[in-house]
Amino acid sequence: MTPLPLWEGLSLGYHAYRLDIGPVPVYCEWPEQMDPGPGVVTGVLSVDTYRAPPDWPEIKGLVVRMWTEHRWCVQDSAGDGTWVFESSSARYEEVERCGVGRQVAPTAEHPRTEEFTGVLLEIDVDLAGGSFLA
Repeated sequence: MTPLPLWEGLSLGYHAYRLDIGPVPVYCEWPEQMDPGPGVVTGVLSVDTYRAPPDWPEIKGLVVRMWTEHRWCVQDSAGDGTWVFESSSARYEEVERCGVGRQVAPTAEHPRTEEFTGVLLEIDVDLAGGSFLA
């Protein structure tokens, strides 16, 4: 993990970092300062090219496999109508293309709904000559 300098697109109150996952540089913003160097990071990668600095390196590759991620959602116990993940576990389904997310429109009659929440890609990265999960 390498700290990056402030730039005009950085979210207010956040710090920017470069995470090197194999040959792939990943841009990361975090609300707290983190120590530079090797380490373990757990989280979800998303592809938001508008969020990285304009000079961020571009990695080219070929999508080898694709899965959609599905999670069960329930209404928050606070009763404000907000839907939250029932647990941190997810179900993955290998697909050839992605569609829209919701299985059932959330209503008071449906206290639990399975929702499409993301995509997991296996990418053959040209620079690495191997595979990378994103």
